[in-house]
Amino acid sequence: MTSPTASWLALTGYARPEIQSTAQLASERLIHPDDGTAFARCLRNLASGRAASVRIEARFRFKSGVYRWVLASGKTAEIDGYGRAVRVVGTLIDISDSKLVEQ
Repeated sequence: MTSPTASWLALTGYARPEIQSTAQLASERLIHPDDGTAFARCLRNLASGRAASVRIEARFRFKSGVYRWVLASGKTAEIDGYGRAVRVVGTLIDISDSKLVEQ
Protein backbone atom coordinates (compact mmCIF):
# COMPACT_ATOMS: atom_id res chain seq x y z
CA MET A 1 0.00 0.00 0.00
CA THR A 2 2.61 2.57 1.08
CA SER A 3 6.38 2.38 0.91
CA PRO A 4 8.32 3.89 3.80
CA THR A 5 10.14 7.16 3.12
CA ALA A 6 13.77 7.93 3.94
CA SER A 7 12.71 10.04 6.94
CA TRP A 8 10.49 7.22 8.24
CA LEU A 9 13.37 4.77 7.91
CA ALA A 10 15.74 7.19 9.67
CA LEU A 11 13.30 7.63 12.57
CA THR A 12 12.74 3.92 13.11
CA GLY A 13 16.23 2.66 12.28
CA TYR A 14 15.06 0.13 9.69
CA ALA A 15 16.47 -0.24 6.18
CA ARG A 16 14.27 -0.29 3.09
CA PRO A 17 14.76 -4.04 2.41
CA GLU A 18 13.48 -4.78 5.93
CA ILE A 19 10.17 -2.93 5.58
CA GLN A 20 8.46 -3.08 2.20
CA SER A 21 5.07 -1.56 3.10
CA THR A 22 3.00 -0.24 5.97
CA ALA A 23 0.76 -3.29 5.65
CA GLN A 24 3.79 -5.32 6.69
CA LEU A 25 3.92 -3.51 10.05
CA ALA A 26 1.17 -5.53 11.72
CA SER A 27 2.20 -8.80 10.09
CA GLU A 28 5.79 -8.39 11.28
CA ARG A 29 4.67 -7.68 14.84
CA LEU A 30 6.30 -4.25 14.90
CA ILE A 31 3.22 -2.90 16.62
CA HIS A 32 2.93 -3.67 20.35
CA PRO A 33 0.61 -6.66 20.93
CA ASP A 34 -1.81 -4.51 22.94
CA ASP A 35 -2.13 -2.07 20.02
CA GLY A 36 -2.06 -4.53 17.13
CA THR A 37 -5.79 -5.10 16.71
CA ALA A 38 -6.65 -1.40 16.62
CA PHE A 39 -3.73 -0.62 14.30
CA ALA A 40 -4.70 -3.41 11.89
CA ARG A 41 -8.32 -2.19 11.93
CA CYS A 42 -7.15 1.30 10.90
CA LEU A 43 -5.14 -0.14 8.02
CA ARG A 44 -8.08 -2.30 6.88
CA ASN A 45 -10.49 0.64 7.02
CA LEU A 46 -8.13 2.77 4.97
CA ALA A 47 -7.36 0.04 2.42
CA SER A 48 -11.02 -0.89 1.93
CA GLY A 49 -12.22 2.68 1.51
CA ARG A 50 -14.33 2.63 4.69
CA ALA A 51 -12.20 5.54 5.96
CA ALA A 52 -10.56 8.30 3.93
CA SER A 53 -8.11 8.97 6.74
CA VAL A 54 -6.98 7.41 10.02
CA ARG A 55 -5.05 8.50 13.07
CA ILE A 56 -3.89 6.29 15.93
CA GLU A 57 -1.47 6.36 18.84
CA ALA A 58 0.35 3.05 19.19
CA ARG A 59 3.59 1.55 20.43
CA PHE A 60 5.96 0.72 17.60
CA ARG A 61 9.07 -1.45 17.90
CA PHE A 62 12.03 0.44 16.52
CA LYS A 63 15.04 -1.37 15.06
CA SER A 64 16.77 -1.10 18.45
CA GLY A 65 14.07 -3.40 19.88
CA VAL A 66 12.60 -0.66 22.06
CA TYR A 67 8.90 0.17 21.81
CA ARG A 68 8.23 3.89 21.33
CA TRP A 69 4.87 5.64 21.26
CA VAL A 70 4.05 7.03 17.82
CA LEU A 71 1.21 8.98 16.31
CA ALA A 72 0.47 7.34 12.98
CA SER A 73 -1.71 9.19 10.48
CA GLY A 74 -2.69 8.07 7.02
CA LYS A 75 -4.84 9.42 4.21
CA THR A 76 -5.99 7.89 0.95
CA ALA A 77 -4.21 9.58 -1.95
CA GLU A 78 -5.58 7.43 -4.78
CA ILE A 79 -8.46 4.97 -5.07
CA ASP A 80 -9.36 2.33 -7.64
CA GLY A 81 -12.67 1.89 -9.43
CA TYR A 82 -14.05 -0.05 -6.46
CA GLY A 83 -13.27 2.69 -3.92
CA ARG A 84 -10.29 0.87 -2.41
CA ALA A 85 -7.06 2.65 -1.58
CA VAL A 86 -4.33 2.23 -4.17
CA ARG A 87 -1.96 4.78 -2.66
CA VAL A 88 -1.83 6.13 0.86
CA VAL A 89 0.27 8.92 2.34
CA GLY A 90 0.98 9.24 6.01
CA THR A 91 3.19 10.30 8.85
CA LEU A 92 4.76 8.63 11.84
CA ILE A 93 5.66 10.94 14.73
CA ASP A 94 7.50 9.80 17.86
CA ILE A 95 5.35 10.98 20.81
CA SER A 96 7.12 8.97 23.52
CA ASP A 97 8.27 12.04 25.44
CA SER A 98 4.72 13.42 25.54
CA LYS A 99 3.41 10.08 26.77
CA LEU A 100 5.98 10.08 29.61
CA VAL A 101 4.82 13.54 30.72
CA GLU A 102 1.18 12.34 30.70
CA GLN A 103 2.03 9.55 33.13
